Amino acid sequence: MLASLERMRGGEIFVPKIPSMCVADLARAIAPECEIKVIGIRPGEKLHEVMVPEDDARHTLEYDDHFAILPDFMNGQKTTSAGKRRQTLSGWF
Repeated sequence: MLASLERMRGGEIFVPKIPSMCVADLARAIAPECEIKVIGIRPGEKLHEVMVPEDDARHTLEYDDHFAILPDFMNGQKTTSAGKRRQTLSGWF
């Protein structure tokens, strides 16, 4: 997270490359002594969430440990056009 603070220019979304995890597994890892009550899926709840949607793929830069989804506009200029990086991205990170 600290590295993201150093890299950010404003408006980006940083998505770390970490393995997916079940919420119940996370709860057991954090508090193994607690009781877990399974209540089922609620209306509208997702079983799996895509962290970099297809619509944002053209605005996304990939790094070793994370993805950076760039904003559509930066300082009043469009950052991408038809899936191609413009010169405004040349010195992004």
